Amino acid sequence: MLKIGLIINPIAGMGGRVGLKGTDGELTYSEALRRGAEPVSHDRMQQFIRSFLIHSSSIDKIHFLVCRGSMGNGQVESILASNENFSLTECYDTGSRQSTAGDTVKAAGKMAEDGAGLICFAGGDGTARDLLSGIESSEIDPAPLLLGVPAGVKMHSSVFAISPEAAGEILSSYLKGTTSTEQREIMDIDEEDYRRGILSAKLYGYASVPVLSGMVQHSKSVQLMDEEMEKKAIAEEIAHDIEVDNENIYFLGAGTTVYAVKEKLGIDGSLLGVDAVLGRKMMGKDLWDEPILEMLEGKYGKIILTPIGRQGFLLGRGNQQFSPRVLKKVGIQNIRIISTRGKLEEIENLIVYTGNRVLDDQFPKFMKVLVGPDRYKMVRIVKG
Repeated sequence: MLKIGLIINPIAGMGGRVGLKGTDGELTYSEALRRGAEPVSHDRMQQFIRSFLIHSSSIDKIHFLVCRGSMGNGQVESILASNENFSLTECYDTGSRQSTAGDTVKAAGKMAEDGAGLICFAGGDGTARDLLSGIESSEIDPAPLLLGVPAGVKMHSSVFAISPEAAGEILSSYLKGTTSTEQREIMDIDEEDYRRGILSAKLYGYASVPVLSGMVQHSKSVQLMDEEMEKKAIAEEIAHDIEVDNENIYFLGAGTTVYAVKEKLGIDGSLLGVDAVLGRKMMGKDLWDEPILEMLEGKYGKIILTPIGRQGFLLGRGNQQFSPRVLKKVGIQNIRIISTRGKLEEIENLIVYTGNRVLDDQFPKFMKVLVGPDRYKMVRIVKG
């Protein structure tokens, strides 16, 4: 009987909406709680399992290896246990305490030793690193495949599905034997450097991943500034529009193309955070959803976004500060997208995953992207 492992990093992704760019480290986790962060990974695991069940009508008996305590999910276990084709075994238990990276390493190693063919996990790059470490320490050959259910803030690794729903479809197809298997990179960055605006990803290893076309993300690339003139031309047009608009607060998202706008405005903006401007006046730096909503009280706003890396994520990776509440307040019609033509040539679609399916469905099928002075390209929007 095929065995599938399930692991949840309970604090993954909590720093995204509150502008912390990760939750590695006890102090950062405490600050995330202080800012009102809420857990996201348990919900993502439930979305993954529900999607899997929708696509799993013809699947034979499967045995799931699960965790108890903070790395488990009682609702997921109840859903699986109610299906006569599935059985469950408790593989690792953290008890009543908060789990650590060491727990993830141990749980992954135990699942590998217990015969898991695939380990599905809800987390981010740090979780993927810990899983790889645990699998390698078990010295099991062949090693289990990995499939990431995206729940983290920084996901540079290419082991993640583009959404929990996509992960569920991938798992179903894997069990039916209709996926391919590829060696994919596990990468991570130093969060402290990341918070200072320094983005440097490091390769930690490779894992075998079940792949369906278009449903597993590519690695993020850290590119050299070889399109600087194009970025400056885009920045000049956007900066002019901002300067002459006295009615809207502009919220400028993450990424080098938007950062060029911040430089053109002459503000001390952040490369990887959300900054607010009115005209040339800086209204706020490195904001998260609560301060953004406070600034919008009784006022109008617009959002400037660029796709993040080669993955094509417009919302969901790198811009999590724009929560569903913020997007509803500003309005989808008030989102402007900018990108160099070179980046658009590398990505097929722009991916939107806000965590709110109703809101995702309100995005149009195509959106206009500014690629140069008064030059636009229509790009397809895909819901993650």
